[in-house]
Amino acid sequence: MNILIAGANGDIGMALGAELDRRGHQLFSLSRSPNTPSWSQQHLSVDCSTSSAVDITKRWLQKLVEPLDGVIQCAGILQGESNPPEKALRDVDIDWLNKSIQINLASHLHLAQAVEPCIRRDRAFRWVSVSARVASIEDN
Repeated sequence: MNILIAGANGDIGMALGAELDRRGHQLFSLSRSPNTPSWSQQHLSVDCSTSSAVDITKRWLQKLVEPLDGVIQCAGILQGESNPPEKALRDVDIDWLNKSIQINLASHLHLAQAVEPCIRRDRAFRWVSVSARVASIEDN
């Protein structure tokens, strides 16, 4: 299969890429980092949380020789050092919440908008969104 992994330089993306490469899949990577993972056939450094990423990614995808069979979207953030998990409404920082929405939601939408024109309607296509744990019992 030809698979695009978004968030390829994060822990989840790197682990998935290594395993899928071991299984013989053709992999393409996308991340904010310019570093190309060793398992990637081609890499695009782009921040999908910005709307400009749609056209940049679309143009890059159209240059791929083979059509994609699937996307694994594992780009995202959980929290930062200055933004621990909120335990009460008063702990919610609206600027951090907006940043989280931009990265964890808008980036998925932007990537889907970029990928959609490349999807062949005559073959199956798979989309997988993977995320780190959102909360744990220890956080509450």
